Amino acid sequence: QLALVEAPPEVLAWVRFLVRCLDDHGYLSLEDAELLELGGLQGLLRDPARLAEAQRLLWSLEPRGIGARGAVHGLLLQLDPDDPETLAAAAHFFINILPPKTRESTLVGLEHARRGSIRAEARRRKDKHLRARLALLEAQALNDLARADEALEHVNDAIRLQPQLVE
Repeated sequence: QLALVEAPPEVLAWVRFLVRCLDDHGYLSLEDAELLELGGLQGLLRDPARLAEAQRLLWSLEPRGIGARGAVHGLLLQLDPDDPETLAAAAHFFINILPPKTRESTLVGLEHARRGSIRAEARRRKDKHLRARLALLEAQALNDLARADEALEHVNDAIRLQPQLVE
């Protein structure tokens, strides 16, 4: 599959390295710091951004879920990445459920909520309830990231779309 992918050579080299790091279940069980260290020993640039790009590319390959961090992550990777309901569920998972709550998981949840909002707005049938839920998830993540002014804008959007959701 990598032969058909357009990506910088350094990223492709990282993906090949990640494939060699998969455990017997197809999971990527090593922490990013360990991967950067081992990758550096293999001559790869110890760049967290390149590693993250390579992980995203690996996660986009078939079979869906390859390189996941565990079973739940693997299931999430198998879902339709463009479906707003799926994105709302993923946002809720990363913002409210995944322990421990970290800045990184909140940022991932915020990204899912933002993508879901864009996809929900683009639909022909604009589901106000879904759009309001996504706005609230964005607000919650932004508030958790100490960006209260931005969060309030999204709360106002949710109230405008579905007043009873916020009551």
